[in-house]
Amino acid sequence: GETPQHRVRISAPFWLAKHEVTVGQFRQFIESTNYVTEPEQKGGAAGEQGGRWESSIRYLWNGSLGFPQDDSHPVVCVSLLDAEVFCSWLTRQHRDLEFTLPTEAQWEFACRAGSTTPWYCGNSIESLKRNCRFSENSRGETNRTATHPVGTLAPNPFGLYDMHGNASEWCRDRFSADYYANSPLVDPTGPGPEIVGRGVSRGGAFWNKFATRSAARRSCHAFNGKFDLGFRIAAPIDVGELAD
Repeated sequence: GETPQHRVRISAPFWLAKHEVTVGQFRQFIESTNYVTEPEQKGGAAGEQGGRWESSIRYLWNGSLGFPQDDSHPVVCVSLLDAEVFCSWLTRQHRDLEFTLPTEAQWEFACRAGSTTPWYCGNSIESLKRNCRFSENSRGETNRTATHPVGTLAPNPFGLYDMHGNASEWCRDRFSADYYANSPLVDPTGPGPEIVGRGVSRGGAFWNKFATRSAARRSCHAFNGKFDLGFRIAAPIDVGELAD
């Protein structure tokens, strides 16, 4: 659940990627490591076709998703582990930064960018269309909703693109419906390791509207993937290095 509404303090600065990880960036990781994603190992991710959800081998990060994708689109059909392994690989390429998925608290802080409205751009549908790929402006050549290249709409006040819509995004936390009722005030990181199998995604996706709100959260099977679910990366900021 999203409630109760509560205050959270993030005690340390962090970087957040301005774009969702793209197909092209994920391809570099795959070609460098020969990694095989969990959906590839398990016969496909989950996708929707004609109003029905199904798990199928067609739903892979480099597969036929029912709409065209190129290297500039957000990568989807990846599991929570796949996203975490990508972050570990990227950390090894850049020894001065430790890349992770953002926590839910970091993600929502970055998405809201100081706003208190349902979307960082306010409440109006016209404003949402300028900032968000959702059910009303994401139809592709086949007249069905689809992902779009990252960064094609306006960014939020923090300079971050596609925080609402396009692809939903994995967070570092595991999912517990009542976590917010007892979560700590400072730097919440989600429930402990006793929560197995459920991850959290934020930001909504290209085929809906309500779930794109800043506060919306979705429980997802951590070992699977979805055709609307990708991720973006975060990294802590070394304040001392910035001062130098």
